[in-house]
Amino acid sequence: MTAYLDSSVILGILLGQKSPPPAWEGHSTLVASVLVEVECLRTLDRIHSSGDLDEKAYLEKCSGLHKFLSAVHLVPLEPPVIRRASGAFPGPLRSLDALHLATAILYQDGNGESLTFLTHDKGLAKVAAAMGLPIGGI
Repeated sequence: MTAYLDSSVILGILLGQKSPPPAWEGHSTLVASVLVEVECLRTLDRIHSSGDLDEKAYLEKCSGLHKFLSAVHLVPLEPPVIRRASGAFPGPLRSLDALHLATAILYQDGNGESLTFLTHDKGLAKVAAAMGLPIGGI
């Protein structure tokens, strides 16, 4: 079974704010957009710059992120993903959320197996569920 991770799930685990979602268990394949690396590193940098994460902890979190992502299949941003993210969805989405959802949908369609969409973002989860994706993480 496959689970798609958005950055909210990865950051929640990395920062110790949330445990892995219960839906995490039983998934042998973890998939995410390459966007998660940028989103997570930008968030860590913002936290560090604000003084809420010292230098040592910042470097440890960055290293932990890279180690974590080495076990995740990162899907590149290619024209089909951008085209799908630019199209209509059954609810409002921010640009990066549309890219995540488009990546998950196209990955699922291309591999012929269903995936569970893991997010802590309620708005994104609502749109993903409206598109028929099983949701976890909320």
